[in-house]
Amino acid sequence: MEAVQAGNADGDAANMSNTSELDLEFFAKREAAQRRGTLLHHLMEEIESEADVETVLQSAICEGKIAPIEEVGEMRKLLHRAMEHEIAKEWFDGTWQLYRECTILTRDENGNVHAPRPDRVMMRGDEAIVVDYKFGLPRPDYHEQVRHYCQLLQQMGKQNVKGYLWYVASGIVETVSL
Repeated sequence: MEAVQAGNADGDAANMSNTSELDLEFFAKREAAQRRGTLLHHLMEEIESEADVETVLQSAICEGKIAPIEEVGEMRKLLHRAMEHEIAKEWFDGTWQLYRECTILTRDENGNVHAPRPDRVMMRGDEAIVVDYKFGLPRPDYHEQVRHYCQLLQQMGKQNVKGYLWYVASGIVETVSL
């Protein structure tokens, strides 16, 4: 039989209460960050050129996706800053044929169908650019994901393909080596 030592009931309750509050705060912050990332991802999907930022924001407000005025201002600032990014601003200049969240149907060696969906594929002449938006922390498997998208475009006949990971909120654009 296992012995269990009883502790001070008042102290344990206080510790349990603190732990629960900390846990709730942690999960609330994580949920808010995930919601923000999902919202930003959706907004980025809708933007074809910088001129679209205000229209996309107004639409999100009308749909109730962005409510507090502070959040609207924060999103506006972040999106306009993103459109001015040294590398990314060319992607929003309106000169590209754009495919947003467009499914690419493929089969693997076993005949199983796969349907990857790059966030943004841009084509102009023989050039193709794949961009995947990220709103969390960098992970090595993200590079493999974008590399796969680029390889699929090459298999479809595109010769000049480049891939990028864009951590939009932090302003970091990483080139994905093929």
